[in-house]
Amino acid sequence: MRKRIQAWLRRPIIAIGSMALYAIALGCFLALMLLVISMEEGGENLSSSTLDMTRIVVLLSQGIGFETDSLSLSIMPLLLTVLLIGLVWSFSRKICTDIRAYVSGVVVWIFINVMGTQSLPVGLLNWPALVCVKSAVVFSLGFAGAALSKGPFSGQLRELIRHHVSDGVRRTIRTGLMVGVIMMGVYLVMGLITVIVWGVLNRSAMDSLFADIGMGTGSRILTTIASLAWLPNLCIWAVSWLFGAGFHIGELATFTLWIGQGRSLPPLPVFGLLPQAVGDEGIRFAVVLIPLVVGFVAGLASMAMKSGFRIIVGSASDPLDRKDLILELAYPAGGFCLSSVVISLLSSVMFGVSNGSLGKARLKYVGVDVMQSAQAVGRPSAMGLCMAWVLALIGVAIVFGIRWIARRTGAQRAATTHPRTIVSRKSIQSTTKKEHDDQHESTDTTGSGVRLP
Repeated sequence: MRKRIQAWLRRPIIAIGSMALYAIALGCFLALMLLVISMEEGGENLSSSTLDMTRIVVLLSQGIGFETDSLSLSIMPLLLTVLLIGLVWSFSRKICTDIRAYVSGVVVWIFINVMGTQSLPVGLLNWPALVCVKSAVVFSLGFAGAALSKGPFSGQLRELIRHHVSDGVRRTIRTGLMVGVIMMGVYLVMGLITVIVWGVLNRSAMDSLFADIGMGTGSRILTTIASLAWLPNLCIWAVSWLFGAGFHIGELATFTLWIGQGRSLPPLPVFGLLPQAVGDEGIRFAVVLIPLVVGFVAGLASMAMKSGFRIIVGSASDPLDRKDLILELAYPAGGFCLSSVVISLLSSVMFGVSNGSLGKARLKYVGVDVMQSAQAVGRPSAMGLCMAWVLALIGVAIVFGIRWIARRTGAQRAATTHPRTIVSRKSIQSTTKKEHDDQHESTDTTGSGVRLP
């Protein structure tokens, strides 16, 4: 009984420990930033609002926005969200990953977040029920990641799949998921590179905004570090911009490869990084083709690698028959369909969570058009995978046809080199009869006419 009580007491530590570590680290940084800003600006001491701001950012990192008389903020700082999910994942792996740990942990997690909404100096954009749902989703994602990577459920699931799903189907599902996730990772890396290029090209504009605001050096450094919490959001918007869909800052600015204009934007230094239109048509055409090329290369690599589909036509002496060859090509076709679905789903979720609001009127909607951006990523990616599969089909057909022609030609040459003589039964009988008559032919000869006595 005592062990059971201790086990139930240990499980809420997942929620308590994760939230405590996250809130303490966040609060320390916010206290330092507010202190430096207060010292450099010479105004009132902002450090007294550290606790309230920490609670606001903790809620905001779980998708729970807030509003004041002149401000409405609901853009999730996705970097903080990922860190929070990672803390839950780490604590769950260390402590426990069974269903009882999840139930107790999610209840405590929701309770902590609901208590954090009490007596805030700002209003929340979400109802209390939605606050519970969003906070539960964040905890569930971290716990599910730990349970799938280490836990009895993951082992049971693997055994169930191994006994009921064939090797070819398992390979197809595994490779299809892997290709889709890797391609999305490549797109995010390209988005990060794009943001870095924006920063290098538009550094002077950002410095000008800092100077207009009148920030000191310490305030500039700490606020820039704080803005990195929204770096994944910028990377996601950069992916949409890079592939032709673009993004917009409410009704004030629109940024695409063809348009880069804005008016009356708030004096936020991060807005100085936003890009201009690309004037070179060749560059625009090249970057729009990136998902097509990535899909094509990923498809070819997955069909050639041993850990992927590994299309094998067979050797010249032992070629595959037609049925096996059809299966060899059917698996990657199904896998690429799964990859396309994964890319569409991940891109839709990714673009959806990166959006939000910065105000109540013209800045009410900031981010990308989810449907348009998802299509700009998903369609060319699927076309690239399809092109890789068609190329493999053509290559296999050519090899199969060459070998079939070679075998047919070899058989004809063998028949010409060693001709067969076909003798009919009648000719055999005639030849036998002639030989028999020759054997019984008369041996009498004409003599000289002298008879011996």
